Amino acid sequence: MEIPTPRGVLPASYRQQPHPTIPFDRHCRACPYGKENAVGGAGPDDLTAVRLLVISDYPGHYEVQEGYPFVPKPPVYENDRRRKLRMSWANAGAALRYALGQLGLNGYDDCWLTNVLKCSPAAESGKVRETELDTCTRLWLHQEVWQLHLVNPRLPIWLAGNQALAGFRRAFKPFPKGGVNDFRRRVVYWLEHPVVVTWNPATYCRSEFRTPISHSQPNQVRPVFTDLIPLTPWEVYHRDWELLKPFITTYV
Repeated sequence: MEIPTPRGVLPASYRQQPHPTIPFDRHCRACPYGKENAVGGAGPDDLTAVRLLVISDYPGHYEVQEGYPFVPKPPVYENDRRRKLRMSWANAGAALRYALGQLGLNGYDDCWLTNVLKCSPAAESGKVRETELDTCTRLWLHQEVWQLHLVNPRLPIWLAGNQALAGFRRAFKPFPKGGVNDFRRRVVYWLEHPVVVTWNPATYCRSEFRTPISHSQPNQVRPVFTDLIPLTPWEVYHRDWELLKPFITTYV
């Protein structure tokens, strides 16, 4: 598994410093459910370098800790008394950044990554409140997308998750109605931007199952992100984001 790393110095937004163009307040209290250290979007300091806009649902545990979206955590092999060997699932950050690498992109230098919600959901169950969604899309997502639109009016957009789709539809009209499954495997357009919709990468990672390499090695499992076993969640995820390929100018 190879996940692209930054080509040079980390952009300002990855070092928890203000982005030169797109403002964000990490201590935002615009809605009643704001938390410490909200997570804004992250990408290159020069927005003309952005080749893909990725919008997902909300930051997770690692994102809140590190201060930027889609923090990659590689799979870890651990000892287990019952199965002798256990491999933890790759997280959403690793899955997404790996996919970007397969598209010829570097997630740090070629893409703008952001979430519809800048804080984790207020409810412990993970249910998103209408107030949160309205506030974040109005204050933060709206300005992020329009700034990038002004730089590149044909920038491809990847909506990764149900809340990402719902928030984008609220902020930018007209946009067709429907859920994630209504848009998967096809390209829709908002203005001149090609838009591809998938589930959140975390959904595919949690659903992916590992199979033994052979009957003689029942405790040895296939590593994450290698074999594309037909009809497995990872293979489905792979086919979902492949639709982006024709719209991306790869880094040379």
